[in-house]
Formats: sequence, structure tokens, C-alpha cells
Amino acid sequence: MEISAYQDLLGSIKALAEIIREPLVILNAELQVLYVNDTFSRKFQTAESDTNARSFYELGNGQWNIAGLRKALNTILTDEAMFKDLRIDQTFPDIGRRIILLNGRRIDLEAGGKPIILLTLEDRTDTSEAGKAERERYGEHRKLVETFKAISTDVIYRRNLNTDKYDFISQAVEKLTGISSDTFTSFSLEDFLTRIHPDDVERIREDLVEIKEKRNFSGVLEFRFLAENGEYILLGDNFTVIQNKELNLNYWVGVLREISGYKSLENQVRMSEERLRLAVEAADLGTWDLDLITGTMIRSLRHDEIWGYSELQSEWGIKIARRHVLPEDRSMIKDAFAKAIKTGKLSFEARVRWPDGSIHWIAPQGIVHFDKQGKPIRVIGVVADITKRKQTESALEQARDRLQQQVRLFDGIASTTPDFVYVFDLLGRFIYANRRLLEVWGMRQPDIIGKTPRELGYEQWHHDMHMREIAEVIETKRPIKGEVPFRAPLTGIFGVYEYIFTPVIGPDGEVESIAGTTRDVTERKHEEEEQEKLIEKLELSNKELQGFTYSVSHDLRAPIRHMNIFAELLKKEAWPVLDEQSRSFLTTILKASGTMSTLADELLQFSRMGRIELNQTLVNLNAVIHDVILSHAADIKDRNVQWRIADLPQVWGDAAMIQLVFLNLIGNALKFTRSRPIAVLEIGFMVEETEYVMYIKDNGIGFDMQYYDKLFGIFQRLHGVEDIEGSGIGLANVARIVKRHGGRVWAEGKLNEGAVFYLAFPKEKMELNG
Repeated sequence: MEISAYQDLLGSIKALAEIIREPLVILNAELQVLYVNDTFSRKFQTAESDTNARSFYELGNGQWNIAGLRKALNTILTDEAMFKDLRIDQTFPDIGRRIILLNGRRIDLEAGGKPIILLTLEDRTDTSEAGKAERERYGEHRKLVETFKAISTDVIYRRNLNTDKYDFISQAVEKLTGISSDTFTSFSLEDFLTRIHPDDVERIREDLVEIKEKRNFSGVLEFRFLAENGEYILLGDNFTVIQNKELNLNYWVGVLREISGYKSLENQVRMSEERLRLAVEAADLGTWDLDLITGTMIRSLRHDEIWGYSELQSEWGIKIARRHVLPEDRSMIKDAFAKAIKTGKLSFEARVRWPDGSIHWIAPQGIVHFDKQGKPIRVIGVVADITKRKQTESALEQARDRLQQQVRLFDGIASTTPDFVYVFDLLGRFIYANRRLLEVWGMRQPDIIGKTPRELGYEQWHHDMHMREIAEVIETKRPIKGEVPFRAPLTGIFGVYEYIFTPVIGPDGEVESIAGTTRDVTERKHEEEEQEKLIEKLELSNKELQGFTYSVSHDLRAPIRHMNIFAELLKKEAWPVLDEQSRSFLTTILKASGTMSTLADELLQFSRMGRIELNQTLVNLNAVIHDVILSHAADIKDRNVQWRIADLPQVWGDAAMIQLVFLNLIGNALKFTRSRPIAVLEIGFMVEETEYVMYIKDNGIGFDMQYYDKLFGIFQRLHGVEDIEGSGIGLANVARIVKRHGGRVWAEGKLNEGAVFYLAFPKEKMELNG
């Protein structure tokens, strides 16, 4: 039945009820009062405004909340369709003690398949009026039935089980089936059954047998019925079987209606309810229905679980709930309810204390329902446990604060550097840029966030290159370096920049972003270019000097050799006849030519040191020192020399050149200790992180440190030739050889207190001929 038709019928029932002298009540399936007639209101002193949409059990401060009546109404809703002559002996607050007979009947008329219940009440307290009241009640009921027959769009009928014929059937049967009421009245039970669909008829026969045997005297039958037009229609038969005093079955009374639309609506409602149930369960929500009049609440088990209980509590309401809410949240909830009364919607979040003392967050939401006068009467809603969400929000807020602090710290640090500092996401879009980059580019932070280099004005080749590099960093999880010329998009500032892209690894071990730093090396590049030009000039000058030195030393050797040879011949042949002065002149010539020959040889050796290719091997320094000392044995055989030599390491280098270094340094130490009665020479080493540092220490005449810058220069001498012989080339050769080995040489000394010469050689083998 459509809702509008239902409303019309309900209105008709109300109109008829007003002419009935007995109290009458109409209830819906939730046992809420749809209507009470004037007789009921006068009899039980109840105003209509106090009954509408309220539970029948709540009327008159619960005066109808009677166990026997509850049982009868539950039965009429679930099992039998009616009850008769239910006797109630009850004392009412306003009218005193009354003995009442109640009769109830369920009628399935409501849209959506939910029934309504008619209750009639007979006051039997004054028994002397019983006969008269009974006749009046019967007459009124008869009128009501006849009126129902006339106005109902459903088919109302009564079948006499003794004659197997219909006593009456309403005119609506012709509209429903196409069969006139007169024809239908003549149908026997078998005539009726022949029109039921073959797939349904056996089930209906079995139902009829069960009704008779089990004496289930009310119910609903559903079946397909063959209409006069040859089509089957789906009918519902809401019936009641009436017995006589001897408990024989006399009449079958019922209402026939087409339920095709009802079935469709019922399925839709059922599916909608099922979807709602699944949604509520999936969302882990508790449901609740709060009566604002009584303060009591109907709710689901999940509701009570959210409040900290494992079982559904026997009582619950506003006062009980308030005791669980933390005191500081109670005023907020009060304000939320006040707002809900105005808006019709309730929503808030609050903290509650569970019975175990733990604190949890809840989030109720509800819809306020109002009566006809606009008075709020109930709130229906759901509640969720949002404790985990709140904990997550709190953790996220703390993490956000820490992150913002770190970002501020990082931004502060990044802003102090002259370098560009920035971060890309995995798609190569900027997600951070420091102040220096923004200044040079003439942009603000929002101008670049979320944009790729190309979108910021990079040339296509430049953009593509960085995208390839970012992809490589993500794949390899390793930094990548580069250098690129670049012109800032807006300012046009041009420069050469070195950059490095570094992967930022997340907790899962994967790259989550790419951090970059870029340095402007334009000025350094200019300096390097100038330095390279200077080096080229120096190398050219050095080559020219080496060539000149080689040429001079090579070309001097022949005339010096001739001078020395002829002076020796002159001494041999003419020495006896020469006077003392001539002999002195000849001796000076021989000594000078010898010195000049030595100088030419050492000068030639010095020039070769810069051109000879090094032959690297592991050099045993202990063997080198042994050979050098052995080579000086003849010179020191008459001297008192004390040697203090440590067990030296092996170093990478050219063995011949390293031996030449120690020949010079040990030779110098022996020369400069010649004036000492006991010469002490100490040779040892120290181990540094990347080097072996050897030293040669003596107790000789030393040197003045203010002239240290001349010590390793060519032709530089700190002592007169008349005091100590030498060419002034030896230490220059030492410095050149050590430098070619990737090492360092330096010295410390003090006049008349000795000197220490240090040699540092790399631990690892190096490329020395590049």
C-alpha cells in the first residue's frame, strides 16, 4: 500500500474511532502511540499532546508498563495477530483502581510492511453496567467493520468455515482481481485454491493443515493468484481464525491486498538496512537512541564497548554517561547539545574515563527528532572510538613541531652559506631552496616549490641532464657530482657552478628525496685559468732553464777537462824547475779546475733529475742506508762516528734516486760534524696517517733558521766555501727528488747545535710520472 493511501486509511480509522464509546488506542510496530480517541483521553485523563509519538508504556508516568500487557503486545507483534479479553487489575494515579478488559488486533496496513495495532479497553469495574456496555461495544464494532469494508482499498472478507462460503467480501475485490464480489462469494475453498499458482498451491495447502492442527489462529499467507485478465498477482492474506464457545473453528476473517510493491519496498528496505548494518560494523560504530523526555537510551553492544564495558549494561542514560566524561569536557558537551536543539544535528569529541581508569576519546554524532509542536523528544545517532586517531594526531603534531624546528634550523644553517642549497622530490621538482639561491635567481620560495628546472627557465638540455642525474641517484643511491655553466632565469647572472646531488634515504631504505648543493666557482675557474697559464710559462721557463743548464754543464766539461789535463802535464814536466810562486799558481789552477769539474757534473745531474722517468718499486731503506754508509767508509775511517739507526720501513719510489737523497743528506751530516770529536748521526722515522716521515739528525755546526728559505735553493750556501766544501746543488737535488715522489722535505737547525732533516714519503703507491 502506498504511503498516501495508508495515511488516508489511518485517517478514516481515527474518524471511526471517535464514534466508539470505549477507549481506543492505535499503536505502530514500535509500540509508539499513533492515536488515542477522546474516550481514552477523558477516561485516563491524558492529553493528546502527551501521547503523540511516545511509547505506550510511558503514558501516565508508566501506568501502562504492565508485565501481562507487555507479553500480550510482544505476542501480537511476533506470533498471533490478536488477543482477547486480557484482564488487568491496575491502580491508576489519577482515577484509582480499575479492572479493564483489553482486546488487541494487529493490522498489516502500514507502508513498508510494518503493522499497526488496535487496542480497545473496557472498564469492567462497574459490573452492573456490563450487559449494556457489551451491547454498545458490539454495535460500535459492527459499525466499524462495515465502515472498513466500504472505505478500505484492501479486500476485507469473512469466510464461514461451516458452509465453506464467504459471508461477505468487500467491493475492492473486483478492482483487485477483476472478479465481482458476488462471484467471489460463491467460491468454495477448492475454487479459491484452483486460482493459486501451481508452484504455490501445495505450500498453501500445507499451511492450512498446520493452522488447523497447531491451532495457529492468526498469520499472513502469501501466494500468486490468477486474476480475471489471466495474469497472476501477488497477494497477502492477513487472517484470523475465530472459534466458538465449544472451541470449534467458525470463521476465517482477513484482509487481502496486492503486495508486489510492498515486496519490492520490503526488499529495498531490507537491503538498505543490511547496507547500513554493514557500514556501521565496518566503521566500528556504536548505535544509540536517546529519549530526551526520560533520559534513557537504547543502544548497541558496540556503544557500551566504546564506553569501556565488555557487556551491554542494564541501564544507561545521560546522567550515567556524564559521570564517565572528564570534568573539563562536560561544559563543551552541554554546549553541543544546546546547539543540536537549534540545528537538529549533534556532533562533538570528548574524553571519557573507562571503568579501568584509562582515558579514551569518543566522537558521537546524531540527529535530533522533534514532535509536532517542535519540542525535541529524541536523538538517534552513532558513536566512534577515536582514541587511536587522537593519539596519531598528537604524534603527528609533535612530529610536525619537531620537523618545523628542524626545518627552521636547517634553513638557518643553509642561509648562512654562500652555496645554493635545495631539495628535489623524486620527480625532479623543487621542494626547498635556501635564501642564497632565491636571491641570485630573483625568486621567492613559493615561485619554485613544486616546479621542475624546465618550468623555472632552464634550457632543455640542462633540464634533461639533471633529470638523468636524479634518476641515477635514485637507482644507485649514490651521490653524483657535476659542473655546468648556467645563467639565472630572471636575473641573467652567468657563472660556472659545481654541484652535487645526494640521496636522502627514508626509514624503508629507499630514496625519498634528493638534496643538492651548488657552488659558484666562476672566480676560481678564472684563477685556475690564470694559474694554468702561469704554470705553462713556468714550465716553459723551467724547460728552457733545464736546457740551458744541461747545455752549459755539458759544454763546460770538455774545456775544464782539457784545462785539468794540461795543468797535470805541466806539473809533471815543469814542476822541478818552477819557483814557489809558479808552483802556487799551478796548484790553484788544478784545484779550481777540479772544483769546476765537480760543479759541472752536479749541475748536469740536477738538470737530469727533472727529466728522468721514475722506476717505482718498494725500496728497502735499511739496505739503502747500509750502502750509503759503506760508500763513506774511506772518508771516516780515522774519525769517531756514532751511528744510531732505527729499523726503517719500505717506501715506494725510484731506488737510485732515493739512494742519491740519502747520499747527499748523510754526506752533509758527515761534513758538518767534521769538527766534532765525536760525531753522532741518528736516522729514524715516524708514522703519520698517510706518510712515513724519516729524519737524519746530527750534532754538527747547524745553521741559522733565519736563512731557511735559501736552504733548498740551487747554488745557495749557508756556509763559506773556505769552511765547508760543496757546490750548493746537493740539497736542491734532494728537494726535487722528494717532490717528484709526492713527498715533502724540511729541516730544523741551530748554529753550533746541529740540524735535523725530515723526509716524508707517501705510504701508498702513487702515479709519479704524470
